[in-house]
Formats: sequence, structure tokens, C-alpha cells
Amino acid sequence: MPIHVEGVGTLRERQVLIEYDGPQLAVWRDQVGGDYLALHLPDELGQERWLLARSSPKRLSHIKAARLDLRSAFADAELGVVHILTLIGPAAATAVQVEPSTLPDDLLPEREQFLTPPDQARQLATSTAVAVEQASMPVELRDPAPLWEISPAAIAYLKSIRTPVQISSAHSGRLVADLILRPSDGRTDVPVTALGAFLTSTQKLVDALALEEDHGRRGPVKAAIKTWTQLDAVASFPSSFALRVESHSGSVDPLTYGKAAFKKLLAMLSAADDREKLLVITSGMSGRAVAHYRAFTKAVMNSEAGFRAVVGFPDEAHASEVQITAEQVARTYRQLEANIATETTTVTLTGRLVALSLKTRFFLIETDNESYSGKVDENALSKVNLSRIGGTFIAKLAESFEVSDVTGEALIRHTLQDLQEVSAR
Repeated sequence: MPIHVEGVGTLRERQVLIEYDGPQLAVWRDQVGGDYLALHLPDELGQERWLLARSSPKRLSHIKAARLDLRSAFADAELGVVHILTLIGPAAATAVQVEPSTLPDDLLPEREQFLTPPDQARQLATSTAVAVEQASMPVELRDPAPLWEISPAAIAYLKSIRTPVQISSAHSGRLVADLILRPSDGRTDVPVTALGAFLTSTQKLVDALALEEDHGRRGPVKAAIKTWTQLDAVASFPSSFALRVESHSGSVDPLTYGKAAFKKLLAMLSAADDREKLLVITSGMSGRAVAHYRAFTKAVMNSEAGFRAVVGFPDEAHASEVQITAEQVARTYRQLEANIATETTTVTLTGRLVALSLKTRFFLIETDNESYSGKVDENALSKVNLSRIGGTFIAKLAESFEVSDVTGEALIRHTLQDLQEVSAR
């Protein structure tokens, strides 16, 4: 039966760990999924009492595996506080928060008392050395098979044992939030561009709302405010941050655009320490592609992390893998910035000169399909000055690309180097 505890919430008994003449040690769960280790205390003035310590799934597994004694579970409570709960009715209770160091010794379990004898716990422990509740685990986790991680039962179980945000927040002293996108129609994926836009817009919104608290100040966000508003992605597994992606469309045809693109990406990554090889690979690429690779290496470099790519192709039995360190990423970016970023492509086209300003050096040329605009090269000013607006010209342009750090879009820059008027027939 649920018990409403003032200042704590509604608690339900989840599991009895020790029982004689009624439950003596149990796990209780609140309405948001947080677990409490609950120890039955001697009655006081005829009222039933319990000692509660908020406990993460990992801590509970350590208690059940005899890696943590029962006294320490309360005396060294994870949050640094415990609650003494007093029942005041069949479904209501009051709770007093206290520091474990202030508890009388007789309210705590005996020293070196374990839920399970250590020797027995070691025999029952799994190969990972952490005892788990096998009976509560879905069959996909007890007997893993390919694609076990997308099983709805496995996903639900893994979500149920994840440390609640309030526990993580209390431990780290930081705001912790789960930002969850739930695709419709039963899908389990979102476009990478949508995810990136969602994360970027979230950060920008938090910054803007923080400015509202700074007396509505206008202008850029101050460093002092960013200290509190900057959001950091938290790794699902220790020491790494991984995101699994897949192509939107599938094909058994090995010659797909996606495969070709990833093969080239893997080749560029593998050339991180070979400047000549990198130059050979990029020399056959468009300026746009090189600019985006430069932006990619810059983004990875700014994360101050190494990068590992493991790619599976439907027509290949083994995955392709490349791993580079943070230092290699930084060197690659510097090579691209110094040796490749300055390169331009010459474009020759025939079109109509629509606009020309010698004061701003602006030009605009239109072909049947596209428009080209930009700056006039200083060395071409005297010749271009004599050009007739509305005339048809053969134009030679220098084309370069730069990727915006804000939008991620490639900005195309054109410089007019020469104009030759086409003679009218």
C-alpha cells in the first residue's frame, strides 16, 4: 500500500530484503522512480519508524553483492542525509531529515553486517562482479542475442535502473537534465541535422533566458553567465561519448553515395599523421567538401577529445574502424588550415554582367542557371572598369569555401579575376 510521506513524496514497497515478524529491511520507491533503502527501527511511543537512505541502482547492487555493509549504507548515505520516517496512519507518515553522523549508534545496523555473507555473494556474483536481479532482467539481457539493445523489454529495463537526475545532480552539484526526443509513428531515430539543431537551439534558449535574469541585459552572454548556462553532453558509458547513426535509406547495392562518402571519410581520418597522403586525398575533392572536413576537424578539436569511427556496411562482413587521438585531430586541423584552406578553384563561365560597383568592388553576373556575386580582384579593377553593364562576358572567377561555425552551412566566396566581352554576331 502506498504511503504519503510529508517532504518526501509517495512511497511504495518494492522489495523486502530481510523479513522476520514482518519486513525489517526493504527497498521503497517514490513516484519518480527513486529508490530508498529502508530499515525498520524500534517503535517510539507506539508509532512505527523507519530509517530511509536514498540509494542509486549501483549502490543497491553493491549492497546485494556484499560489496557494501548495511551500516555504511546508512552511515555513509549517498546524499549525505537520511530520513527518520514515523507512521502516523495506515497511509501517511512524517519524515525528519538528519545527518547520519548525528544518529544514535543503536539505530544503525551492526558493524560489518552484510545482506549476504561475502563468500556466498562472490559465488553468486556475475562475471561483471556486480550482482544483479536476474529474475527482473528481460531474457534479452540474460541471454543476449544480436540486436538485443533495440528490444523494447531491454530498453525499458535499462531505463528503469538508470540513476535519476536528482541523484546525479546531488552528487555532482550541477543541474542535470534528461532532454528526450520521442519520434512519432514508432520510429527510434531522428535526423542528425534535427538533433544538432535541437541541441544548439536548447543552448541558445538557455543563454537567452539567463540574460532575462540579468536585468534584461542586451548583447552577448557574459562569461560569468555562461559558466552556469553551458550545457555539457554526458557520456552514456564512462570515458566516451558515442552516438550511433544510420543512413536513412538502405540498399543492398554496394555502390551507394553513403558508402562512398564514409569510405572517403575513413580514408581522410586514417591519414591524420600523413600530410602527403592527406594532400593527395583532398586534392581530388571539391572545395566545399574540404571546407566541411576542416569544420569537422575543428568541431572535434574543440571538444578536446579523440575520435573513433566504427562503420558497418551491409555488403561487408567486417566493420571498418579508424581511431585518432585529440593531438592527431589538432594536427590535422592545422594542416588543413595552413595548406588547404588557402586553395581556391578557378571557375570559367559565360554570363551577363548585371551589376558592378568600383567603390565597393561588388559584381553580379548571371548565367542561364545561376547567379555569381562577390568582390573584384584588385588587379582586375582597371580592366573591369571598362566593362559594359548588360553585356555578355566570359568571366574567370576564383571560388573558395568557408563553413559557418554558427549554421554549419558552406559559404561560397567568388573573386572576379578577369572579364572578356563576347563579341556580338
